[in-house]
Amino acid sequence: MFFNYQVKYYRKILNRIREEVDITQYKRVLDLGCGTGALLYVLQDLGIYVVGVDSSLGMLKQAIRKLEGTEVELIKISPSERFPFKYL
Repeated sequence: MFFNYQVKYYRKILNRIREEVDITQYKRVLDLGCGTGALLYVLQDLGIYVVGVDSSLGMLKQAIRKLEGTEVELIKISPSERFPFKYL
């Protein structure tokens, strides 16, 4: 239920700021602390390649379930780890 509320909220916010920031101009977005993946869901729905990172295995398990059938990439990292990205 909360996931659906978040998806609706993120869509509303992105629609509001559309004139100032066209988020669809971005090809990739990294969501640090992605939680259950609601923002990832909205962004991938706009055609953006998204990667979600979280330190909580529980949150990532929920995100995996919620984002089933999408091309969202999810990564678990420990707060003490370096980011697993080439350019960071």
